[in-house]
Amino acid sequence: MVYELPVEVRDLPYHFYFDNLFISLHLLRHLKEKNYEATGTVRKNRVPKECPIARPDIIKCKTRGYEEHALSDDGIIIVRWMGNSVVTIASTVHGIEPMSSAEGYSRAQKKRIKVPRPNAVAQYNYFMGGTDQMDANVGAYRIAVRGKKWWWPIFTWLCDVAICNS
Repeated sequence: MVYELPVEVRDLPYHFYFDNLFISLHLLRHLKEKNYEATGTVRKNRVPKECPIARPDIIKCKTRGYEEHALSDDGIIIVRWMGNSVVTIASTVHGIEPMSSAEGYSRAQKKRIKVPRPNAVAQYNYFMGGTDQMDANVGAYRIAVRGKKWWWPIFTWLCDVAICNS
């Protein structure tokens, strides 16, 4: 779908945000060539082996707020950050600066603490927050009528999303 944008919108300045199911570094390179910006979470098996960032199991042993990043020759930055778990984000525009802070609960201190967070993670969370909220609302208030036709789940999901977003 991204490869075949309509002619009317090809020259508009878009920034795409992707979940880890839909992103690849090849797609980010393609979007950067077309002068679009893109950011998204990346699964650990989609990060190239030659990337100098430490593996998630090594970063998991570090303290919360730890981050590593690498910049490719074609301008794609990959950031691996330790929040509650290890998150890998690739972006064509957002780097680690300016660092912000996220709140998290510390079991050891038994209170909420501030954790340093790279800009790419903050921007991704900000713009994907609405999608996650919609998924949570649709899951909580799902239409409970079951059907035997193949199209029924799609139809009820569309109704759920339309009602949730209205």
